This record gives sequence, structure tokens and C-alpha cells, in this order.
Amino acid sequence: RKLRPADRDKLLDLLELRSYQAGQKIIKKGDMGTEFFILVKGSTYAVVNGKKVKEYGSGEYFGELALIRNEPRGADVIANASPTSLLVLDGDSFRRLLGDHNDSMEEEAQAYISEANKDPEEADLDDSSDEMPAEMEREIEQSQRVGEFHKRGALSSEKHDDSSTSKPPPFYSKTAAQRTMVSDSVSSCFLFSFLSPESISQVVDAFQGPIKVKKKKDVFKEGDLVHPGEPALFILEKGVLDVMKQVSGRPPPGKLVYTYDTPGAAFGELALLYDNPRSASVIARTDSVLWAITREVFNYCVKGKHQEQRNQYLMSLETIDLLKHLSLDERMKIADVVKAQVVQNGDYIIRAGEDGNEFFMVEEGSAIACVNGEEVMRYHKGDYFGELALMKREARHADVVATSHPTRLLVLDGDSFR
Repeated sequence: RKLRPADRDKLLDLLELRSYQAGQKIIKKGDMGTEFFILVKGSTYAVVNGKKVKEYGSGEYFGELALIRNEPRGADVIANASPTSLLVLDGDSFRRLLGDHNDSMEEEAQAYISEANKDPEEADLDDSSDEMPAEMEREIEQSQRVGEFHKRGALSSEKHDDSSTSKPPPFYSKTAAQRTMVSDSVSSCFLFSFLSPESISQVVDAFQGPIKVKKKKDVFKEGDLVHPGEPALFILEKGVLDVMKQVSGRPPPGKLVYTYDTPGAAFGELALLYDNPRSASVIARTDSVLWAITREVFNYCVKGKHQEQRNQYLMSLETIDLLKHLSLDERMKIADVVKAQVVQNGDYIIRAGEDGNEFFMVEEGSAIACVNGEEVMRYHKGDYFGELALMKREARHADVVATSHPTRLLVLDGDSFR
């Protein structure tokens, strides 16, 4: 806002739009700072020594401190939503256009540096307070957030072990009710949000159980590591589980910060996702029944399937006439943000009068466009539609209806399309 109009125009010409998925690392601690980031859509957070010290929302920026000081990055910054869209400015342009604002930016940056260096014992942990620690609150909020993770889910930041993606996951039988419960939970969990229905079914098959946990017994303890072959991600079938966080002045397991009591509640994914020790203990308040998958199953179903589906998307994108002029790198960027959608014969894909916020490419099957009930266009594999409403920022002019069973689509959100 402090820039002159002429400098803002220069800035717009130099900014590059990038998109990340939840869990992807945008900045790595220790790397030299060469870019400045402005958050357009989604959210991110900064981590120092395993602790979240700052969260960023739309309109906020980060990465300036390493550029101002010409030093390595002091924190990891990780995308917290899918997609997370950023405007990126190279270091030289940053110094040329924004150098006059270094003092004010460095002053703001000190806020989360001070937070990162704060002694945990200095935090207000008044026993009379019912509020959970902010860090734990954010972790639980992140683990339960499902609506905003509507694209490809996050991948574990640990090193990818190809051997863990080569062995198909096991199969564990379930009653119809158990299968429905596990399936509903998996489908709503952001870790699996990008998987196809077939892959979701494979994940559901691989959940082992029922695991019975007696009253007052630990599911896992704060500080535990997730070892190979051990249950990692859990789903509650029945019972009540307490989440306990160690605090200064209290004996283990510490303070109650959350309770899981809803069948289908999933937990444990943060340690699985970020390869960190468990951030809290989970203890059975009542006799409880759980289902779980191991890290190896996660690697196979999520990491391996992500790469497999990405390659499939790339092959499909090569058949789209509109995209044939793009480089492989550009198509790979699209493959990272596109999502799959399956509709059946007769299903409406687009309705006339709706706001246009998605672009559609036919991967398999067919569809027709109708205006006032009359067919005006047919779409087949390799065709695309929905672009006009996005380009003109106006309402849809036609209905588009699937005419085959199934019709598979690749869908790009409006921001990524532009």
C-alpha cells in the first residue's frame, strides 16, 4: 500500500503466481533466502524447532527477513490448505522495489522470532483456564478441517522411501457398519481428499481393527515416535478418548486439552504427516474401539498413489488441445492443482446462471451443453468447457450434463486457471 502506483505496476509485471498443496514446504529452514512471498489464497504457517510460531492468511507476506539480512531462512514455512496460491518476487526485484520498506518489515518479523525463542515456562498455563494451548488448538483444528482441503491432500514431509510404496496394503474385513464408518472418516480427512474412489476403497480395506483399548490405557504418549509397522493414523469407532498435553507444574500426562467422543473421528495424522513425535498423549476415558493404518500403508496409498495419479493427469492433459502448446513443466504445475471429478449419465456438471468458478476437461466419457433445453454442443475425451465464464467473470450461459457412465473430468479452480 505504501508503494507508488508506478512501482506497483512494476511489481505486478515481476510477480510469479505459484500454487502449493497442503503439507508442501514452501520455505526450508537453513536455505538461503532468494524469494519473497505474498499469500493470495489459502493459508500457511511457520515452524521453528518443531513449534508453530506464525500463521499466515490471505493478504499476508513472508520470506522478507532472509532477504533483508542476506542470511539463511530461520524457519520452515508450510502450506496449510489446498490449493495455497502465492505471488513470488525474486530477491533482486524485492530489494530494488521494496528496499525502502525494510525497517517496517523487519520490525513486524520480530514478532514471531520473539515467539519462537520464548521459554515455554513463561506461557500462561493457569490451571483455572479452560482454554487449550494455542499450539494444540491449531493442531486439532488443522486435523479436523475438511472443507478447505478439497484438492489433492498433503504428503508427508519425511524422505520418500520407495520400498514402502511397492508392497500393496493388507486387507482387513469389516462389518457393513464398520466399513461405512471408516469410509466416511477417510473420505472427509484432508490427507486422502485427492484420492480416487477406488483408492479410497483400498485405504478403507487396509485399516486394521477393531483395536480395543481399555479404560485409562494409552493409545499413544506425548513424545512417542511412529515406528515402522506401528499403528499411526487412528479412527474412533466407539468410546471416549482424552487428549492430554504436558505443562509445567503438572505431573504427566498433564492437562486435558481435547476430547474425542464422536464415532469416525480421526487423529494421529500430524505425527504421520510431518514425521514428528506425538504432540500430545491420547488416553481412553472409557473402554474404546479403534481402527488404524501404519505409516507403510499411508506411504503406499497416499505417496505412491499421488505420483501414480499425477502421471495419469499429465498423460490426460497432453490430450487437451488448449494445453498442447504448454511445456512439460507448465503441465506439471497444472497436474499439481487439478482435481478429479466423476459424474454419472444425467448428472449436471454446470447449471446456467451459476457463477463460473471452475474449468473442466473431459478425461473420459462425454457431456452435452444445453441452452433453454436445446443441445448446442457435445464434448468428448480431450475437450474442455467452462472457460468463458472464468475469462469474462460472468454467470454460466448453458447447462452441461454428463451423457455417459461414468464421465471423468479434470477440474481446475478459477484462480489456478487464471
